[in-house]
Amino acid sequence: MVEIEVSLSLLLVFMGIVTLLVRDRPNPYVGVRMGYTYLSREAWKKANAFAGAYSVLVGVAMLLAVLLLNPPIHAFIAIYLLSLVPLVYVSYRIAKETYEMEDMSSPPGEMKPFSAGSVEKPILLQTVPLLAYLLIAALSWNSLPDVVAVHFTIDGTPDGFAGKIAGILVIPSTVMLAVIALTAFSAKEPLILRLPVERPYVVFLTVQVLLAAVFTATLIYNLGLVSGKVVLGTAFSGLVFVLLVVVWLSRSSG
Repeated sequence: MVEIEVSLSLLLVFMGIVTLLVRDRPNPYVGVRMGYTYLSREAWKKANAFAGAYSVLVGVAMLLAVLLLNPPIHAFIAIYLLSLVPLVYVSYRIAKETYEMEDMSSPPGEMKPFSAGSVEKPILLQTVPLLAYLLIAALSWNSLPDVVAVHFTIDGTPDGFAGKIAGILVIPSTVMLAVIALTAFSAKEPLILRLPVERPYVVFLTVQVLLAAVFTATLIYNLGLVSGKVVLGTAFSGLVFVLLVVVWLSRSSG
């Protein structure tokens, strides 16, 4: 299981190095891609300089922690995800403040701000998969073991476990609520996230459905009704579907 933690840590280091290499060249593929970084070349440069250096430092620190301390997988994943919060927020603030200090009287035509629009309906739709999952969890609660599998190796063997409350309720609810929170926050700060589509909330909803499907498959596995390969298959096929949705929306908006 250490291989996963090492791989994720090295991935963060790699992405940080790549981001530093492209920090002077705005592009649609690599780097911190927020609205303000599209409005200003200097905002792009400063935001990605921070993001690259931060990713390298955090990735190295987490790699050393894995090799020296070998933390539990759930603690590692939690810290890994939390480490991304300052990466996004500080990069956003740097880009925003840099842009606001510049005279952008004639920005390039392709650098258009992202309009968030109303989020009430998207949030309501995103709540449906969450409630559906919680209903399934409630109906099967008494049949679930006290300790449940929450992580699987590439061959479908469970290698991460948690108590029933944490594994069935806390973790899935927190992750799906995070998607809803991101949707609400993107309306308040519409330039914090710029997807290459005109209907980004369709992507958020697709991700929410994928999460609900994966968590439901994991729950069914813990009921002893399917194998771990079904859980992995659900995750993989769902990820492919999300990518197809993004591609389709990108082409239709173009």
